[in-house]
Amino acid sequence: MAVTGKTRNVFFYSVLGLSGIALLAAYNIGLQQDRMFLRDYQAYETARNQMAQGQFAQAEPLLKDVLQRHPDSYAVLWRYAACQKGLGRYEEADRYYTAARNQRPFLLKDQRFLLDYGDLLLQKGDVRRAREYLQAAKKANQNPELTKRAEELLLRTGQG
Repeated sequence: MAVTGKTRNVFFYSVLGLSGIALLAAYNIGLQQDRMFLRDYQAYETARNQMAQGQFAQAEPLLKDVLQRHPDSYAVLWRYAACQKGLGRYEEADRYYTAARNQRPFLLKDQRFLLDYGDLLLQKGDVRRAREYLQAAKKANQNPELTKRAEELLLRTGQG
């Protein structure tokens, strides 16, 4: 059966109309997603700035909220771990550093991560593991300031 004339036109305009509605719906969904990502980015940056000023208690709820929406983000896991470390919650910090490392194994090549985690282990009293991470941070030698900090922390472990 051939579709011609009025039936063909109705079909064509129906498909065209539904396509337009689908495009508008997709646009609105994307716009909402963009707003959510912007809100999370702003919260993350606010928390990062607060942590830089030593305001870990103020940063924690912001990061916790972002972490609930982005539980697989190694960056958020790492930042939350650092926040927990700043609050003196070392076991909790260890858990989130480990989660970040598991999410992104390449962090074991990142000097800042190695230094942060080694520092945490030293604060927890795990000197043997702290030495391993701090030596790796020193060896990475990506940033002279971080290398110097790794050397200082290594001295505290009894190695230089």
